[in-house]
Amino acid sequence: MADLVVKLSRDLAQSMLTSGSIKDGDITQTLQSFDARLAMPTDAVGESAQFFRVDGVEPEKIERLRQKLEGLNGIEAAFIKPSDALP
Repeated sequence: MADLVVKLSRDLAQSMLTSGSIKDGDITQTLQSFDARLAMPTDAVGESAQFFRVDGVEPEKIERLRQKLEGLNGIEAAFIKPSDALP
């Protein structure tokens, strides 16, 4: 199974790491409309702290959610990582 990963802007990533939530309504609403949520990064050092896995999205909706997220302010990248790829 593939993972949807987003790279947040430095400010949004910091907000997520310190408060556990994003203060951006568009991102939050988009995730909620797919019953998805951001998972904390396993490596919260340097640039890697900006990469968050998206959990809860149904496999058949993953590409549609990726497309919606990649166009939002605060999202620097959105990509699907094959499950056998290195982190």
